[in-house]
Amino acid sequence: MKAGFRRAIALSLGLCAMTIPASAATAFTDVPSTYWGYSYIKEAASNGLVSGIGDNQYGPEQTLSNAQFVTMVCNLFYADQVKSQGTSSDWWRPYMNVAYANGLLSGTTVGQQYASGGAWSAYSVNGQISRYDMAQVMYNLSSAQKWESPDSTSLVLAQLLIQDFGSIPANYQMPVAYCYAKGLLSGDENSNFNGSASTTRAQAAVVLCGLNDAKKEISAPTYTNTSRLTNGLVASETNVANLVDELWAKYPNHDQWNADASYTSQRLGSGTGDRGFVYMLSDKIFGGMPVNRISDPADLRIGDVIALNNGSQYGLVCKTSDSTFSYVTCDSNGWIDWNNDMRRDDLDDRYDTVYTRYLSMPEPDDVLANGEEPTRANVEELLDELRDDRDYEEGETWRVDDDYESDVLGYGEGSQGFAYLISDEIFGDLDYNKVRDYEDLRIGDVIYDRHHNGLYGVVVDINWSRDICVYVSADEYYEEISWKFTCDLDDITTIYTRYPEDAKYENDRDEDDWDEDDRLTNGDRITESNVSALMDEILEECSGRYFEDDGYWDMDRSYDSNVFDVDVDGSEAFAYYMSDEIFGNRGADDLRYPEDLRAGDVIRMGRQYGIVDTVKDDRCTYYTVDKDGYIYRDTVYFEDDDIDAMGTRY
Repeated sequence: MKAGFRRAIALSLGLCAMTIPASAATAFTDVPSTYWGYSYIKEAASNGLVSGIGDNQYGPEQTLSNAQFVTMVCNLFYADQVKSQGTSSDWWRPYMNVAYANGLLSGTTVGQQYASGGAWSAYSVNGQISRYDMAQVMYNLSSAQKWESPDSTSLVLAQLLIQDFGSIPANYQMPVAYCYAKGLLSGDENSNFNGSASTTRAQAAVVLCGLNDAKKEISAPTYTNTSRLTNGLVASETNVANLVDELWAKYPNHDQWNADASYTSQRLGSGTGDRGFVYMLSDKIFGGMPVNRISDPADLRIGDVIALNNGSQYGLVCKTSDSTFSYVTCDSNGWIDWNNDMRRDDLDDRYDTVYTRYLSMPEPDDVLANGEEPTRANVEELLDELRDDRDYEEGETWRVDDDYESDVLGYGEGSQGFAYLISDEIFGDLDYNKVRDYEDLRIGDVIYDRHHNGLYGVVVDINWSRDICVYVSADEYYEEISWKFTCDLDDITTIYTRYPEDAKYENDRDEDDWDEDDRLTNGDRITESNVSALMDEILEECSGRYFEDDGYWDMDRSYDSNVFDVDVDGSEAFAYYMSDEIFGNRGADDLRYPEDLRAGDVIRMGRQYGIVDTVKDDRCTYYTVDKDGYIYRDTVYFEDDDIDAMGTRY
């Protein structure tokens, strides 16, 4: 697509056919680093969006016509519509027609002339486009694409930053401020907009970069509400339903969402296609309110987010009844559909997930299966009773193909099914949470001992001095139940706890007995939350001899790690340095499964190294550096098998 886009721009702008390769993107002799548009031209050239004019020159001050600028925008956003227009003796006519039909020329000089005369004037179309009209076109495009508008504070700040804002005609003031606030436009070296001036090729590079970014990622506002809806009302189902109706009007049936763009919700995460669309709708209702997972379909409410068939389709609940519900989603092309119906009992918690953002979560009775309070003593008492039960005693048969389905934990076969059964016998209908750190392990928790025995089990005892635990499970080779399985705590890769957050649990681990190897460089114990906090502190400071004065990583300086390797540079040096600053001289182990990653772990993807920030079920975010030393955060999905090596120091 990019190659075709470059050719279209080259033709429409009358440029030389030669394309400057990415490796030569910074070699334009007429664009020095001191030039105001240097970074934009460099970015556009590096991404293959613009060509030079020959002899290693870019021609930044050459001007554009109305038709040339409109062609750039249409090729990026309306290529299919232009193609359907067919050919014309006037090369620009299909582009102008499409732009006018989509409202991009509303309020522009050339658009008003067409509206009054009923025909295109070749003289006007090929006349130089002013920066005022360029801003107007992008403002109209943002509306047509339904991009999120900047907040009022950003718009006011934009007006203050534009030195000549007072001289801008009233009809152009909002488009100009909007484009500034969205980062689509910037001023000259004196912070003036100079709207009457013609548009140059340098300004075209700014536009291409901004519009290309906006097309790929739909920006979300920063929501500050945490206890009420975005309209300030209480999060009741009636108030949510009213907001859903407003969204129905704004994003009607058979309207189109940009399925290629990414949307990032500060609470739900990132997604494209139907996932991004649904996250955006949820944010417009709940803003910064927290997210919780619910397991009982009977608790589903209007505004909840559903992920069906292991996330193959996302939807937002828009109607409910006792037995059914409807949801809105979009297809792979972005076409919106509000008429998707489903029965509540067709939701399967093995494959379908429901997320709610209501503050009042439906809560199960906070008692164990025997009606007692969920304390350690009561859990141990139930374990003792199960140990003496003829069905679960030592040596009793549990076959590898025996299965069990828990209303809370889901379906399992073999040792997994047995562990879920024992857990239900103890905790009844209590919900579960996934535990990240084995230091938080408790008696009665479900574990997966992947590396030692390869079994699921329920913890019956913990020896903190030796860092081992004893658990009950079903041997999948001999097909017998045993209460004597043991494993090292760091062999545990999955922990599910069903203790409520306020449960009374006395941990018998003496934290004063920990040695220095069990602590981070700041003296805190090694838990994922402590690692994340320390990593944030290090990145916030970005100081020391391995960082440059402006906070960038020094790409020319090598680094020696006492644990990983010596004399490394680039992203590898950055990842090792960050890890050492967090864990000191603590040893490292290899990881086999990306699902076992935690904050602070080091990963390698090809030649790129990074340090893990957060981990989701199917992906993780990590910090790394680009070729200039700029520190940024990226995401890798586990299913893509892009991670070549993983190291942990937990």
